[in-house]
Amino acid sequence: MIRLPAVSGYRLPPKEIQEIVDVPPNASYHLSPRRDRIMFLKRRAMPPLSELAKPDKILAGIRIDSSCNMRSRMSFYTGISIHLLMDDGSLGPEKVVHGYPDAAKINFVTWSPDGQNVAFTVRYEDEAGSDSNLALWVANAESGEARPLFRQTDIRLNAIFELFVWVDHSTLLVCIIPSSRGDSPKKPLVPFGPRIRSNEQNNVIQMRATKEMLKDLHEEELFDYYATSQLVLVSLDGIVKPVASPAIYTFLNPSPDEKYLMLTCVHKPYSSIVSYKRFPKKVELWTVHGRFVRELCDLPLAENIPIAANSVRRGKRLIRWRPDMPSTLY
Repeated sequence: MIRLPAVSGYRLPPKEIQEIVDVPPNASYHLSPRRDRIMFLKRRAMPPLSELAKPDKILAGIRIDSSCNMRSRMSFYTGISIHLLMDDGSLGPEKVVHGYPDAAKINFVTWSPDGQNVAFTVRYEDEAGSDSNLALWVANAESGEARPLFRQTDIRLNAIFELFVWVDHSTLLVCIIPSSRGDSPKKPLVPFGPRIRSNEQNNVIQMRATKEMLKDLHEEELFDYYATSQLVLVSLDGIVKPVASPAIYTFLNPSPDEKYLMLTCVHKPYSSIVSYKRFPKKVELWTVHGRFVRELCDLPLAENIPIAANSVRRGKRLIRWRPDMPSTLY
């Protein structure tokens, strides 16, 4: 028997293998709404170990990076470049988006409706390296110059669910952390009490095996804490206007005529056997000026959806705007 010397720590493969593994993948591309520009998003081949080693919280079926209030282990881009599309089909000179911190991790890259600007988030480590910062930036498509969208430094984004959407060419609807949010709830030494489930009606429910659901009242508090957002309308000038009350918003959808906002949120009672996708769901209609119009639906908790293919919850679903009409729902 041959004894090999014990080696601790990570080891690198031969240089030839490293070169194969570290080859940058092809950049993804996105055409502007007017089809006159194309944006390329660059990314690295492999995520850093520091990204995979970050602690996360698993609540209601989602992994949360509590350091920057977003989904954990998200892939990210490392650079943005924009080209004009010439009449002959060739690409014009490259405009590299610049101005954000070095080694930033870029996500949620979105064209404005007129194709003149690009909004995206920038994530970077703080000076101590113990926390992450998530900021919303906007870049001019012609010059490539990027800048933070919010003037206030105390505004923090909430990217657990949908983070932002363009309402028109100069206004975004953004989910931020409510200013009244304090420290995260601490787990009590003594539990609140047992979680009791009864089936006195002898209902038979077919369920797939699920993990990482809400286990107790403390996890419900954590879910509320991390997922609750305040909606704000913010212009490219940095002017901020709150809209609606804080809630757990999962979908933001402005009307084609830019006059209405369809907002979807989940609410209590939560469940310990299904994910947030089956929690009670409310869909409301608001104006872009912050006036409530009406409630479109309020669906109850859906724990009894059959496991057969194409099964859905009861009630209205997939409510959307007709793209060929100013503000008509279907």
